[in-house]
Amino acid sequence: MKFQPNVPVSTPAPTIVVDAGLPVGTHRFQLVVFNADGQASKPQTFNVVIVPAIVVPFMPPPVGPITPPLP
Repeated sequence: MKFQPNVPVSTPAPTIVVDAGLPVGTHRFQLVVFNADGQASKPQTFNVVIVPAIVVPFMPPPVGPITPPLP
């Protein structure tokens, strides 16, 4: 799901999948839940922090026997 600043998102499901396009930084979200009678909960605000990905170079497994270190 694409989020846009100050645009409400409604869903009948109790979960939501966020798109992977949020830029690095802190994003503030507000959640309001409605019960079966249409009554709204108090708004809950939370921050989501997106950090840059850390890419670890691939290391091939060692070749040959591995000997334990000497005491």
